[in-house]
Amino acid sequence: MATELARIIGEARDLLDIGIGTGLIVENLLQIEPAYKITGIDTSEPLLEEAQKRLGEKVDLYCQSVSELDISKKFDVAYSRGGAWTFINSESEIMLGSHIFSSEDIQKSFNCVAKHLQPGGLLIISCSNAYGNSLVELDNGIVHKKIATTELIENEHYAILNYLFYQNEKLLAQETVKLKLLSYQTCKMMLEKAGFIEKDINPGKYYTYLKTT
Repeated sequence: MATELARIIGEARDLLDIGIGTGLIVENLLQIEPAYKITGIDTSEPLLEEAQKRLGEKVDLYCQSVSELDISKKFDVAYSRGGAWTFINSESEIMLGSHIFSSEDIQKSFNCVAKHLQPGGLLIISCSNAYGNSLVELDNGIVHKKIATTELIENEHYAILNYLFYQNEKLLAQETVKLKLLSYQTCKMMLEKAGFIEKDINPGKYYTYLKTT
């Protein structure tokens, strides 16, 4: 996935990673192109500490929400690989899955990213098959199971992703991720309001938007 992301980034060098997490993707990107100048944001201090250990002085890290982004720098490219948002393939349509639950804050997040991009800059959002259930055998006999469901909560749709890890049929760990769901048309309108137009769609991989102003 990092190779495909680097292909879309092209000759750009100043990058903003939205929801950098532990920094694994950034580490892979820097192996592909050491000249990248990457800034990463996340709302989790423990994850940022892990990213700092992994990446050292290679990146600038900030504990900030994308809906309140305030960095004195403009970037060539901003991307989210699920850290803030990801597009989700359902059986019938593409939807935006967002870790930000308020529609107002989702709009603010798009606005903030636009303000931090150079004219002609790119916003890249990953696309995944998060709706699908899966069962994967890992090392040491550990089995990773994903169960995806949807719920209607106060007239809003959410994807509930349950990740379970088993060994010899014993549950070792469990994590639940909740994503606010928006229709692609609603998301597209929000992006256009922030000053983005659709540039390229690669189903199952990345959606790319161009900042027009």
